[in-house]
Amino acid sequence: AGVMAIGLIIFTAVLMYYLRPRGNDNEAPWSIPTTMYYSTLMLTGQGGPEGDLPWYTKSIVLLTGLFSIGMFAIPASMLTWGFEAEAARVASKTRKRHLRRMAGESE
Repeated sequence: AGVMAIGLIIFTAVLMYYLRPRGNDNEAPWSIPTTMYYSTLMLTGQGGPEGDLPWYTKSIVLLTGLFSIGMFAIPASMLTWGFEAEAARVASKTRKRHLRRMAGESE
């Protein structure tokens, strides 16, 4: 998954570099490292480029946001579910052990 995330970051950065907004000289210069930073922010859900963006740059931001759900949110929820299942199993085992001890003491 890590290699796929790095590949998606590089792919998105190159797309954003070639489809960057053009025209205003007042805007910050866009470079490959800048677009890699933006794509990392978009993939982790922390934000993206600001300002007036053309439709094609907005579509890249949107698609990157959708891919980030599959790259980060779903695996994170699977890990959380696994930890919760293990915690429930350990709690059940501990409760059964405690009940057996209590039953042994009362006899």
